[in-house]
Amino acid sequence: MGEVWQALDETSDPPRLLVLKRILPHLLSEPDIVRMFASEARLSARLDHPNIVRVIEFGEAEGEHYLAMEHVAGVDLRRTTREGARLSLPPPGFAVYTLREIARALGYAHALVDAEGTPLGIVHRDVTPSNVMLGFDGRVQLLDFGIAKALAETGDGRTQTGNLKGKLGYMSPEQVDGQKADHRADQFAAAIVLHETLTGQRLFRGDTDLETIGLVKRAEVPPPSTLRPEIPAELDAICLRALARDPEARFPDCEAFAAALDAFLRTQPWGATDNAALLETLFPGQDTDPTRVDVARPAERGGTAAFARPAAKGRGSSWILAALAISLLVGGIWTARAMRRTEAPPAVVKPEVHPPARSASVSVEVVSRPAGAEVFLDDEATPRGVTPLVLAIARAEREAQLHLRLVGYEDSTTAVVADRDTRIQVALSAVQVTSPPKTAAHRASAPSKSAHRVKPDGPRTNEDLRSGDVVNPFGRP
Repeated sequence: MGEVWQALDETSDPPRLLVLKRILPHLLSEPDIVRMFASEARLSARLDHPNIVRVIEFGEAEGEHYLAMEHVAGVDLRRTTREGARLSLPPPGFAVYTLREIARALGYAHALVDAEGTPLGIVHRDVTPSNVMLGFDGRVQLLDFGIAKALAETGDGRTQTGNLKGKLGYMSPEQVDGQKADHRADQFAAAIVLHETLTGQRLFRGDTDLETIGLVKRAEVPPPSTLRPEIPAELDAICLRALARDPEARFPDCEAFAAALDAFLRTQPWGATDNAALLETLFPGQDTDPTRVDVARPAERGGTAAFARPAAKGRGSSWILAALAISLLVGGIWTARAMRRTEAPPAVVKPEVHPPARSASVSVEVVSRPAGAEVFLDDEATPRGVTPLVLAIARAEREAQLHLRLVGYEDSTTAVVADRDTRIQVALSAVQVTSPPKTAAHRASAPSKSAHRVKPDGPRTNEDLRSGDVVNPFGRP
């Protein structure tokens, strides 16, 4: 379906690696297909969340269309679980932490609105282990928003068949029934990945595609603890609720799913540091500085300047190419061998790049329930935006104060130390409206129960004046 390339962006300081996904020409021969891909890619580019791999642009160079994405120094969850199967299953915390981060990414995307407040209706539709990237620094990020939708709606029968095959085991019952997929289908797919990561076994996998479809339609899910006894009952309950056949029986949204997983992590802590240590065990000695990977410069190989040739084999190149073998539309290219041209590779030039300095800012994600609260930093009079919001705050060892304000709710203040990327979730309390106590003067001047007031549309009778009634003070007798 496409090719995955490394590209060196020399316009940034320091230079950075990007991932270029070139879509093969035979898939983009029709203008309508090009417009679909461009629309979906631009929609994906609006997503700005720590747990989503960022799409930088959708472009065209010399007739070749491509997606430029941020580079992730790491491996996907599919490869990680396969490698881990040679040792033993990781603690449940690994699966829970990884899928909590994915649920947060999905919850953010599902809730995204445009400038007028209209929901964008973003649904991933392709939440699979190969689209979950695990960074060697412990981060978890989700790939390829909107691409599955663009592919499914192109009208190309071959493409649709190719997209479906291999993805059936991660679809929801309503999807295989031909119904429109919404955010609850993404939750179901994420829960499949959670179940499989916990147990080390595929959940819906038949001997044929038809058998797999039948398994998904029935959605008969064994509790993870039946396959792995050390899994506690509360984790069984979370997993089974998200995998309910009826979408209405699942969590109301992916934020609620993430909150349930977060509550479990408080009983069996696991975080980014643990993820990084696990990946170091599975893939020892990997260089987490992506700028150290060799990239051939386009000017030195001739041809179009849009794509850099894959790096020659050497220290660090083979694993990064495998890490870049991410799913493009149906699964992409899985090995560095498949990404190479048949001709001999050009001379490789190592960019003289120093390791990047420590970032001057940190990312703080602020989520509130309900959403839409204005976020103020310290004593600033102008809000930075409304929740859900990702802030860039100058790195510091001191505490910063985040103030949340929403009409009808009490103001909330939270302290955050801006020394690392973090996430803050605040439950706002509704303002309690109570009647003020009556003073003696007020009681003396208050009308008796026998007094008559009028409504805007007519006179009020004695029977109308009950405790708690609101009387129109501007009514005419």
